[in-house]
Amino acid sequence: MCIDLVTEGGLIEIVADGFDAGIRRADLVPRDMVAIPMGQPFQMAVVG
Repeated sequence: MCIDLVTEGGLIEIVADGFDAGIRRADLVPRDMVAIPMGQPFQMAVVG
C-alpha cells in the first residue's frame, strides 16, 4: 500500500483533481460533499 500526501495553500477541487479524500475545516466543505467529523469540535484563538 502506498499513500501520497499533498498539501496545498488554497482550496482545490478534490474529486476533479483525482483525490480520494481530503481534510478541510467544516465551513469549507461544499454542501454536495460527504463530510465525516474527525474529532471533537474545538475553537482557536490568535493572540499577540
